[in-house]
Amino acid sequence: AKDLKFETNFFDKVLATYVLRVAPNPFKIMSEVSRVSKNGASFVIVDKFKEGNYFLHNTIQKISLFLGWGKDYNHKKLCKGTAWQSVHKEKLHSISASRIVILQNKKKVSHSKKSY
Repeated sequence: AKDLKFETNFFDKVLATYVLRVAPNPFKIMSEVSRVSKNGASFVIVDKFKEGNYFLHNTIQKISLFLGWGKDYNHKKLCKGTAWQSVHKEKLHSISASRIVILQNKKKVSHSKKSY
């Protein structure tokens, strides 16, 4: 997902489920998905995000990384420096760090197309 072969401003909606946590560079994914998404497009992410009790979370994170389950990120930090704006966040389960995060692309409108 770091170099998507789609035109700029192609998608109205994008869905990513448990992708960012296992990606080598989730920040690049956020940027590239913004590029291929239209202004105002929705990006729905289902993943585990770092929030709350950081001591407990960091302890569990070490185990998760050891088992190969990926890294939890703070969704606000993933959006920093991008055109993504958080519009909704919802916990999936009371004892899980899994969340549904809905972002909206607030980029400046560009009419250029990527050449292949």
